[in-house]
Amino acid sequence: MNQKRGRTLVASLLAVVLIISALLTGCNTNNNTNKDTDNVPITKDESNQPEHKKEGERAKITVPFINFGVIPSEEGTPTDNRWTQWIQENAPVDVEFVDVPVGQRIEKYNAMFAAGEAPDLIMTFGDDFIAQLIDQKLVMPIDDLIENYSTNYKELLNEFPEIRQAATKTDGHMYSIARVVGVKTNPAIVIREDWLQKLSLEIPKTTEELYTVAEAFAKQDPDGNGKDDTYGIGLSQGSRYAYESMFGVNDYYDRNGELVRDSMPRQQYIEFIKKLYDNGIVDKDFLTDKDGAKESQDFLTGKLGITLINQASRPMGFNTFKSFLDNNSNGSYTVIELPESPNGQYSPHINPPFEMFVMVNSQTKNPEAVMKYIDFLLEDQTGIILSYGFKGEHWELGDNGCPNLLDADKYAKEVGWNKLYWEWIFPELKFGPCREFASTLNPDDPVEKKFIEFTEKHSAAYLSKERPIKGLTFGLYMPQIPKDLNQIRQSTSKTIQDILDKALVSGSSYSAEQAVKDADKVFYGSGGEKIDQWHNDWYKAHKDEAFLIEEIYAFLEKQQELGKAPSVKFE
Repeated sequence: MNQKRGRTLVASLLAVVLIISALLTGCNTNNNTNKDTDNVPITKDESNQPEHKKEGERAKITVPFINFGVIPSEEGTPTDNRWTQWIQENAPVDVEFVDVPVGQRIEKYNAMFAAGEAPDLIMTFGDDFIAQLIDQKLVMPIDDLIENYSTNYKELLNEFPEIRQAATKTDGHMYSIARVVGVKTNPAIVIREDWLQKLSLEIPKTTEELYTVAEAFAKQDPDGNGKDDTYGIGLSQGSRYAYESMFGVNDYYDRNGELVRDSMPRQQYIEFIKKLYDNGIVDKDFLTDKDGAKESQDFLTGKLGITLINQASRPMGFNTFKSFLDNNSNGSYTVIELPESPNGQYSPHINPPFEMFVMVNSQTKNPEAVMKYIDFLLEDQTGIILSYGFKGEHWELGDNGCPNLLDADKYAKEVGWNKLYWEWIFPELKFGPCREFASTLNPDDPVEKKFIEFTEKHSAAYLSKERPIKGLTFGLYMPQIPKDLNQIRQSTSKTIQDILDKALVSGSSYSAEQAVKDADKVFYGSGGEKIDQWHNDWYKAHKDEAFLIEEIYAFLEKQQELGKAPSVKFE
């Protein structure tokens, strides 16, 4: 890739950052709104009966278009645009698209199910809402559907048997079509390298050293302006979640084959944050910085030494990287491993290897047609076209074996926004190294070369079984908790969080030890022992077949081998 093209390509990819950001924002929004919609009554239309099409007649299905509002106006509408038309012309079945705004998708799905008008294919995210759909039998088990009608997804299950392990629920059935993404990094805790050098400090290896460095950043004038105007470490909501991971805070721990609670890691985490707050090392208003915007601004403007960057190795992270250099011409930062705590060394959140957001309406009249459509979306050429556009029109094969864009602006306008489609089903891992954002950068460009090096350090720091993520597994691979127990959990969660947050900023008047005791009192006073017993019973019965932390890191080793080269042919 020549330098000019590299810069243009990066500019184009940055143009689709808003799309990716919108996706993630939508995920977060969903999680926040599930509690409000879980109890919406839904009734099924029992009048629906299987449809028998006439010989030679193409089956017809309805498919949601999850509308993120990012389609360029000249490209059409959610239900009629360049790519819905391409799908309609090339799919083996007739496809009618249904506009489902991402922010209102749960309410719209509820209304459509109640009216018997839900699409044949269900695409959504949010663990609680998906559990609701399964509990109410609004989506069907897909085991027989795959066995009887599928070719491509059946082959995918054979290639990745881990999918069946991760997707099978406690009733022994799969309900979701999995997308093979592969384990990937997401956020990174980064530290000002130039401040470390100026104060003759080393990268912190333990939680005690992290505190010492943060204190020095706040009190020893690392920017040299003679003013007391710097913070040591950011504590917005996302950052605090990473530091919970640093102490290994989790709901349950395996102790000799049984799940037990242990409040000590949480108490140690609260004591760590309280000490930072009490000694004036952090922004006093950190609890109100829910989305991390203030923390990010402080870091970019040279007022903060340690922070968390979301999607740190992707376009959003590259944008942050460039903004930092623009504002701090002599500054530099690097990713650090989470320092070792008294409970071990862990990594912050990473992305799960399989996403499972696509299901089949239990009332569909054409389950065979739905599976044919899914198989069509799994074809290599479908994935390439929906991801990169058309060869010769949007891209050509580069020297690195990956598609290079012919016109980055044209790609952003015509193709980039469409990534939201294939990201629901097509196995991204098939693109090998071409799936990584760093593969699109120009190593001859000094800034882009530095960012490529940053992404390599990011992966080395957090994709290691020696420093695992906390917990038993990802939430979407855990069993569905019974509705009555889930109501107990949801009804107590905010009260418990308020108690713990109060302890962070109450100094000596409210200790971490007392806050943890008060939180446990609320949990068990509301029937929490039933939740403990249910999880323990599930764990003892299913731990051997569940997709737990050991399986996740075993898959990581498999994907690292598969990711060395694309398994699709870019032609």
